Amino acid sequence: MAQAIADHVERAAGRHALLTVPDAGAGEALQEKAGDLVTRLRGGETQLLGEIVREGQLGADRIMIALERNALAGILNVAPDDLSDATLAIETPFKIRRRGIETKIIVGDMKPAPDRTLLRGLAKAHRWAANLQEGIPISEIARRENVSEAYIRTRVQLAFLSPKLQQAILDGTQPAGLTLEKLVRGQLPLDWTTQEQRFGNNREQAFPAT
Repeated sequence: MAQAIADHVERAAGRHALLTVPDAGAGEALQEKAGDLVTRLRGGETQLLGEIVREGQLGADRIMIALERNALAGILNVAPDDLSDATLAIETPFKIRRRGIETKIIVGDMKPAPDRTLLRGLAKAHRWAANLQEGIPISEIARRENVSEAYIRTRVQLAFLSPKLQQAILDGTQPAGLTLEKLVRGQLPLDWTTQEQRFGNNREQAFPAT
């Protein structure tokens, strides 16, 4: 929700549409206040949401958010009646995204959010692959990590994912259904193109040509 409100305020400020009648004299100060609000929202100030959101309604595929006029006016340092009605009303689509057992509601144009489990798995895989290249036995790595050798074998292969897949994981733009469990299940294909075809829901969308 915070992201959707931040995007809405940012767009309205960019169009000079926060006020019913744009005030040229207050334009620069208003833009600065709006920018501060956007930064705070994207920074995760949950208390701020409680102050500026009056109500929210969830439809079949859209969410409607009504902002509190007086609270928003106070933050932007303008008279409440000067705020346009469009500024106070937000309607945006949402999607249900599932990653493993986790379910998230994605509102509006959600910025990429890397999967921490995948990131940790990828980082460990590269560390273990480097250890093996240094000549450290897999049994020693397994003993150090307090896991089985089979556990190391199934996960070290992540170090050999295609560069596009690895970059997507780092950016948080991998297909929604791509989980660590899915990647380590079975033998990973050696061919990068085959990997991308197997693990991408839509290869052209998820892994565009570079």
